[in-house]
Amino acid sequence: MKLYAGLAAIVGWFALGLQLILLMGKDDGQSGLMHFTNFFSYFTILSNILVATALTASKVGGSDRVAMWLRRPTVQTAAALYITVTGLVYTFILAGIWAPTGWDRVADQLLHYAMPVIFLLFWIAFVEKGTLRFRHVPLFLIFPVIYGAYSLIRGPIVDWYPYPFLDVRVHEWGGVAVNVAVMTAGFALLAALFVLLDNFLGRARRAPVGA
Repeated sequence: MKLYAGLAAIVGWFALGLQLILLMGKDDGQSGLMHFTNFFSYFTILSNILVATALTASKVGGSDRVAMWLRRPTVQTAAALYITVTGLVYTFILAGIWAPTGWDRVADQLLHYAMPVIFLLFWIAFVEKGTLRFRHVPLFLIFPVIYGAYSLIRGPIVDWYPYPFLDVRVHEWGGVAVNVAVMTAGFALLAALFVLLDNFLGRARRAPVGA
């Protein structure tokens, strides 16, 4: 488990570092500070940071409160949920918007495709199962809701939105409200599916051999 977590963490941190370097190097008229704050305003980046941090905690171990919190099944499941949404939304909604090349394509593939698969496999194989309940679903929604609120508050201030479906300049507030409601429902449904899978895998692991 620790070998897998360590190698996966290296991939995750490399992808994040590469994306930050590429973004900071863009010559698009925005300031370096704007690029830096925009970097941390993408759900893709935040979900990948959580995943890389959780993998690092799983590799390093440790008994401090932060490391132990990051290794909790609920936190690991939240990370799996968020990175899965990252992969799904990019694949089905955002992938056709641009065609990255070179190192941009490398970062794009790692953050949106590789890391979701890598961490989902980690969650299935190594995270303790059978501890989740449906009461955890609302807890899993707290971060996405806060992120959505942050994006919609910050957007008009800096005249920039991380994703087209959150851009009120394009969809106006009514359209964005519908998009947010659909995304929230999608998060809730997928979170419920993670709970069901957690319980199924938990029962399977506890079942006697040959039963």
